[in-house]
Amino acid sequence: MLATEDKLHTLTDKELWNCFQDNHMKAFSVLFRRHYSILYNYGQKLSQDDYLTKDCIQETFAELWSKRAELPEVVAVKPYLLTIIRRRIYKAKLIAAKHMEQDWEYKNYEFDIIISHEDFLIQQHSSESKQTKLREAINKLSPRQKEVIYLRFFDGLSCEAIAKITAVKYQSVINLIHEAIKKLREHVLFSLPFVTVLMNYTLH
Repeated sequence: MLATEDKLHTLTDKELWNCFQDNHMKAFSVLFRRHYSILYNYGQKLSQDDYLTKDCIQETFAELWSKRAELPEVVAVKPYLLTIIRRRIYKAKLIAAKHMEQDWEYKNYEFDIIISHEDFLIQQHSSESKQTKLREAINKLSPRQKEVIYLRFFDGLSCEAIAKITAVKYQSVINLIHEAIKKLREHVLFSLPFVTVLMNYTLH
């Protein structure tokens, strides 16, 4: 017996994924609504294009539904969806710019994301001036470092998940985070709560 919509909201991502693969449209809708904001925020940082981001998300979910019977078993749904969005946005940008190359290697591309004021709204324990200094410091990091910091701290993803999303090795993700933290310590006060939390959070 199919679960009611209220019941569906209590299911894990994996349980919703299994329901949607069994042709449960309501489960698919719950999955879409649950992850839309995360996908949009990440996609917008990658593309800086509201229309492109929304279009890529819509196309992704339309394709997932049409090919639901062929999809693999997915344990970590959020990283899986973020990986698809990242690839789709990059390919869309390549096509738009007419730079598609046959020898292109996805893993070598770097998105230059920008950390905004809104990303720090959850950091209520830090003053606005300290948040501004830290935001400016983060935005001076390399594109790769900014992306892993965003995925690790703001989206709460594991280093293993980040490695899969960004198509780099696990150890490279660890190194990028440590290098980023080192640079942040050089530009902002070490006592800043965000940096302290990030250091404690890195490998857990």
